[in-house]
Amino acid sequence: MKLFIHYIIRAACILGGVILFLSIPRLFYVDGSMLLYGPEFFIQSMREVIQQIYNFDAAPIISQWLTTSIADRYVYTLDILGLSLLAMIIGGVILTGIFIMTPKKIQSRVKDFINFSEAVPDLLIIFVLQYVVLYLYKETGIKLFRLYGLSERSYLMPVVAVSLLPSFFMAQFLIKQIEEEWEKDYVIFAKSKGLPNLTIYFKHILRNIFPLAVIQLRTLIWVLLSNLVLIEYIFAMQGFTKDLNTIYTMDAPEVIIFCLLVAAPILFIDLLARMTTSFYQGKNGVQL
Repeated sequence: MKLFIHYIIRAACILGGVILFLSIPRLFYVDGSMLLYGPEFFIQSMREVIQQIYNFDAAPIISQWLTTSIADRYVYTLDILGLSLLAMIIGGVILTGIFIMTPKKIQSRVKDFINFSEAVPDLLIIFVLQYVVLYLYKETGIKLFRLYGLSERSYLMPVVAVSLLPSFFMAQFLIKQIEEEWEKDYVIFAKSKGLPNLTIYFKHILRNIFPLAVIQLRTLIWVLLSNLVLIEYIFAMQGFTKDLNTIYTMDAPEVIIFCLLVAAPILFIDLLARMTTSFYQGKNGVQL
């Protein structure tokens, strides 16, 4: 029941956000060279948006989108997002494994390097990747990745660009959890049996911190989505977020469906985290 109420409140917030999002631009208007405040236009716009929502009919919108390229672009965006999510998880696990394998004297430096990634701008990573690919192509003639998706769909370069920094964020989280787990009895017992650190990490620690890692995905999915919007614009990809440019020209029902489609991956990860916390019986319990 609490979960049902939670999603009802979330749906109401989304609906209220759509109404304000489409009405606020009418709050100001330009008269000559002056920017004026017009609450009467804002109220009128809210009434129009609410009327459009009241007369909501999704059938013609869905039919229109299915007969155009919007559905294909949405599937393409989901493909990139899903592959980026998988690459982020694998990258985070591998980086953490490298951290475990390094000698104790160097681990602090590796940890500092991973923590430093928080301060690196996403745009810098994107521009560096583009420069490296273009430089290699210019010097050697080798086309390492397809950079732009004007005529053909590109997968590898967008996935790398979207998931690179989040992989460091995932590794940062895993390292923090592993440092807490490393002093627990089951790890000490495994080390006393002579098991290598990597074996303990992959066979025991990862299994115990799995629910916490799934919960962490609720935060990282936002990072992936924000990166994906940026990547689709810079790489001229024919993805779903391209329609953000025309969202102000859409009617309220179209904006609602657009928001629901964008929110679908977030809701899926949220549901997965809640299912994990419900069914996984951890030693110390897990809470959202």
